[in-house]
Amino acid sequence: MQLTYPVSAEFDGKELLCLLRHLGLSATMIRRLKHSDGICIDGHSVTVRHRLTAGQMVTLTLPEPPSNVRPVAMDLEIVCEDDWLLVVNKPSGMPTHPSAGHREDTLINGLTYYLQNTPYTAHPITRLDRYTGGLTLFAKNPVAAADLCRQAKEGQIEKTYYAITSGIPHPPVGSVDRPIGRAEGSVITRRVREDGRPALTLYETVAVKNGQALVKAKPVTGRTHQIRVHMASIGCPLTDDFLYGQERAGKIFRLTCFELGFVHPLTKKRITIKNPSELPNFD
Repeated sequence: MQLTYPVSAEFDGKELLCLLRHLGLSATMIRRLKHSDGICIDGHSVTVRHRLTAGQMVTLTLPEPPSNVRPVAMDLEIVCEDDWLLVVNKPSGMPTHPSAGHREDTLINGLTYYLQNTPYTAHPITRLDRYTGGLTLFAKNPVAAADLCRQAKEGQIEKTYYAITSGIPHPPVGSVDRPIGRAEGSVITRRVREDGRPALTLYETVAVKNGQALVKAKPVTGRTHQIRVHMASIGCPLTDDFLYGQERAGKIFRLTCFELGFVHPLTKKRITIKNPSELPNFD
């Protein structure tokens, strides 16, 4: 895979290494590029100490790891896409990654098919549980993946969800600041526990009906099942949540990611992507 960048006036006279670091390349990735002669300017191989001139074209040749994911044709809703990233509106019930029992029906299978005749691959950045729907962010190349993964680790990717809860939160606007850890005897279920990892969720009650609430939730941290665990901990589990609420046959909880905010790995400008779907409905 090759990525090309025009040298802007901002980097005129500076070393190439400054530009590579600005783009978010890790030291490991820069070493790989150096050892494989994967850095060129205007078609000529250069070192990272090369002094840049505005208007030059930097080309990076990046090796891609082989993929064993089978491409499967799917009807995907692509909300946003460029050469660096894409955002997909994942339906509830679709797993994001292949796993035991789900080798060919995941979002990664569909994106592998979608990108199979391009030089790009799908690197998952934000990961939604199988039954959580909505905006899911993927990087399309290793450079974008490194930068967006760093943002995710540092809490710079903002996510806004909407959910239907059984019970009405009190107060209607507030926060849940309670640590979350694994439940004893389970590899899936989480619970609030003193020795868990710090977890903070901001919430706002948007509407109420028949003892249920439409809640807007922003997880400041990124713990597994965080919104589900936190809402259950204040007596308002998600309606039909089979792990943390009351299960009903044939029903599934409604939790959807409606907004993503992050810094674009190339332009370094903060952007916000909004879900074109309607908000979750009450029963």
